[in-house]
Amino acid sequence: MKQTRKGKNWNFGMKLHIGTDQHGIVDTFRATDAAVADITQLPELLHWQERELFGDQAYWKEDDREFLQSWGIRYRINRRPTASRPLSERWRMINRARSRTRARGEHAFRVIKQLWGFTKVRYRGLAKNLARAQTMFALASLYQMRRQLLPAGIEI
Repeated sequence: MKQTRKGKNWNFGMKLHIGTDQHGIVDTFRATDAAVADITQLPELLHWQERELFGDQAYWKEDDREFLQSWGIRYRINRRPTASRPLSERWRMINRARSRTRARGEHAFRVIKQLWGFTKVRYRGLAKNLARAQTMFALASLYQMRRQLLPAGIEI
C-alpha cells in the first residue's frame, strides 16, 4: 500500500474497485493502493458480457466510450463538468437518472462499511486485505440476495 494526497490531506491505504450486475451483486473485484487512479481499473472490471456500463464521473473517458460502443456496450457513465464548460441542465438530469441505477452497485459498500464496520484495513499489505475484502464482498452478495435465497413463506 502507498500514500497519496487528496487536497491537503494525506491518506495511506488501498482502494477497492468492484463490478456488479444490475442487482448489485459483485462479480469482479480489484484492490489497488490509494495512489492508483480509478479510471485505470475499468478494463480489469469488465467481463465483456455487459450490455450497459454504469459508473461515476471518475470512470469517464471519451476514448473508452468510443471503444466500448464499438463492442456494442452502452456507455452510461456520468459526465464530468469542466471549468470552461459546466454541465447543462439536460446533462445534470441524465446524470441523476444514471446515478439511480449506479447506486445499486454501491449497496455492497454500504453493507460492508456501515453494517459490518469494515472501514479501516487491518493489515499493511494488499494481499491480506484483498483476501479479507473478497470474503466480505462474497458475504455482502449473499446478504443482498437473502430474500431470494430463503424458501417461500419464511419472513426475515
